Amino acid sequence: MTADLTNAATLLTALHEVLERDILDENHMSREPLMRYLNTQLTALYESGLVTPSQVAAHGTVDEMRRELIYSLYGADTALELALAGQF
Repeated sequence: MTADLTNAATLLTALHEVLERDILDENHMSREPLMRYLNTQLTALYESGLVTPSQVAAHGTVDEMRRELIYSLYGADTALELALAGQF
């Protein structure tokens, strides 16, 4: 169960980082509420004591997950441009 919660926290962290970067500079109106929701969920996970931020960091896949999310959400061309520009 701890591994599942660590995976969930990793995904939430990566998604939060993608939204926080506002890659397309659109600052869409749903962005802030979604970021607050993600923060709430991450806080609840960490406060449960079943997973910790250090476990997520030690898991070592936040960067990989963030890249996959960017690729999935924004497409290969945008992901490549951002990678070449060193933005993720």
